[in-house]
Amino acid sequence: TDYEKKYYKSFFGENIELIERRHSLSTYETIGMSNISISFMSTLVLEAIALGNKGISIHCEDTDFYFDYPNEIKYLYKDYALFNKYMNDLLEMTDLEYVNKIKIVKEYVMNNDSKNPPHRIIRKHIENIIGKRK
Repeated sequence: TDYEKKYYKSFFGENIELIERRHSLSTYETIGMSNISISFMSTLVLEAIALGNKGISIHCEDTDFYFDYPNEIKYLYKDYALFNKYMNDLLEMTDLEYVNKIKIVKEYVMNNDSKNPPHRIIRKHIENIIGKRK
């Protein structure tokens, strides 16, 4: 909405490009066009990182109430000057430096064991719950 556009531009100024969603997968196209994906109240940061993009989740309060992200992919916004420095540092970081910085986080938030996929873990958990009720 126009209100949202004004809101984000009030924080980040005119040096931000807001790209409107064109279809259900356009978010992933936008990630591919971006140097850094910034999320706010969204799991998008995890998807961006999974696609090989630098990503950061912006938090305005120091709480894990909504999203419990590790510090390597979480930024607590206090003022624009500090945010600007942080983003410039992130932009200047090579892809290899970034991958090394978030290696443990990436394994933690996007770990998929092909011998024990998530649907089997969930099924076993449900079977255990059902089995306890009988």
